[in-house]
Amino acid sequence: MRSRPLILIDGQVARPPCTGVPWSVVELVRALAASDRGARFVLATDHPELFPFLERAGEWETIPCNVGQGLTARVRWTLSGLPSLTRRLEADVLHVPTFPAPLRPPCPMAVTIHDVAFHLFPQTLETPRRWWYRLMLPRALQAASVVLVNSRNTARELSDYHPVTAAKIEVTPFGTPEWVLERQPPPLRSAESPFLHVGSIEPRKNLTGILAAYERFRDEASRAVPGAVLPRLVVVGSGGWRNSQIVKRLEAGVATGHVDWVGHCTRSDLWKKLVSARVLL
Repeated sequence: MRSRPLILIDGQVARPPCTGVPWSVVELVRALAASDRGARFVLATDHPELFPFLERAGEWETIPCNVGQGLTARVRWTLSGLPSLTRRLEADVLHVPTFPAPLRPPCPMAVTIHDVAFHLFPQTLETPRRWWYRLMLPRALQAASVVLVNSRNTARELSDYHPVTAAKIEVTPFGTPEWVLERQPPPLRSAESPFLHVGSIEPRKNLTGILAAYERFRDEASRAVPGAVLPRLVVVGSGGWRNSQIVKRLEAGVATGHVDWVGHCTRSDLWKKLVSARVLL
């Protein structure tokens, strides 16, 4: 019998360029590796370059998962490759930090659910993705020993839609990412500092609503104070789905000269934009 339990973390979702949930996996691993946790860890990842700090972590090992590209490859890894690796390692615990998750894990499994948008706003998702969630999420929740969520709000919504899961739910809020911790607090912003939106270009982010509100703000403010210098709107984000109409609306805003769309940016550039913004939308 091993003196320390072995915990396997599925890190396949973390791939460059990291945003949102993928980056949260990097930060989770960084925090776990910062001190002795009384366990051995194996991280399944095809991008070890995202986790250079593990070279100094004695209780950690990385193993390639060879997932491949596309949704089909990810499903194959989740339903077959990940359980097979778990059995081969004889892992004591499997942590899947974002859905999808194995339906028949060979050991106790913790799975993180970040939101239930497909229940609340099904029209914002592609049809295949929506049906995949409806079919697979209840089965994965049933298979999990623990369900982790990042807020009490998500815990409440998940419990409403899947009541049998309620007793398994643990709220584990995100911490401050490492790339922010050692930076200096921002100075006070001026009235002309920009408004900022950060997120992938997809319906769930309500960018169409933000653009409409911004246009209304400029119209009302210009009439109230003629000649006033008004904040610009800076949009940081790329990728996403079902976004052709959103992109057209965004490009129209850019054409007015009042909206800047910068796409994906580095952590350093993102920090500069965050601390220089007057409002985060």
